[in-house]
Amino acid sequence: MKKSIIATVLMAALAFQPLAALADAAVGDSIVTIGDNLNAQQRNDVLRYFNAPEGVQKITVSIDEERYYLGNSVPAAQIGNSTNSCAMVTYTAKGSGIHVTTNNINYVTPSAYESALLTAGVTDADVKVTAPFEVSGTGALTGIIKAYEVSSGQQISDDVKKAATQELVTNANLSKTLGEEKSTAVINDIKKRIATEKPQNANDIKAIVDKILADYNIQLTEAQYKQLLDTINQLATLNIDWNALSNNLNKWAHQANDYLNTEEGQNFLSKLGGWFENFVSWFTNLVSGSSNDPANDTGNDGNQGQ
Repeated sequence: MKKSIIATVLMAALAFQPLAALADAAVGDSIVTIGDNLNAQQRNDVLRYFNAPEGVQKITVSIDEERYYLGNSVPAAQIGNSTNSCAMVTYTAKGSGIHVTTNNINYVTPSAYESALLTAGVTDADVKVTAPFEVSGTGALTGIIKAYEVSSGQQISDDVKKAATQELVTNANLSKTLGEEKSTAVINDIKKRIATEKPQNANDIKAIVDKILADYNIQLTEAQYKQLLDTINQLATLNIDWNALSNNLNKWAHQANDYLNTEEGQNFLSKLGGWFENFVSWFTNLVSGSSNDPANDTGNDGNQGQ
């Protein structure tokens, strides 16, 4: 529970704008995506869980769509033969960031959704993800991106969708051993280095990945390392505004510290003790160039459920 709360607070302000901003959808508008395999009762239960507005726009997501964007990122057995993940996207004011909460999702973490959505160009929204029973949640990203396209009028290229999905899966896999916050921080810090160093080839990208892993004192398995490197290489080829990413990573650090100085932030800290404050202090130093060893502050969080 503590991990999910922290992820929601930390990652909410972590936004950049790689694609065109929201067009037709207005602040406060909602759209619901529903897995194609839900029966009528399950659909009603999902809408009730979302507390969806009357007359909310609804779209369905099929297993074929999920398979297309997941490709070889997830074994066929993990994808399954049906799509049961559902999501409600509510658009928020510019600069408010991405907020994701999950229910009955046992594989993809909230911060993994957030980071992948930012890659896809969805920057300001509250997103709820659920299913009528426990599922991996891999299909929800496909639905959320589809909802964004339908409601905003903005088309996201297949390359970006596939890269965002690959990032989602890689992040979810790494979170099982690194913990939710650290896995997302690693991936986003690599993005920041790409923004500042502008790698020209695969060797440059590999050097950035190796440097970040060394900074975090992380030893990945051969399979984990290959998956991470493949993901970053895929992201690096996209037409993403890396400068906006770098700026907003730094902005996130300042917003996190500002939150700690509010009454709400202090109450939150009193419940968690010093752990959260230490984490924010470490991450602030990280994005501003400090050489503090993050492993000393965060540790290895190990496997965790949702």
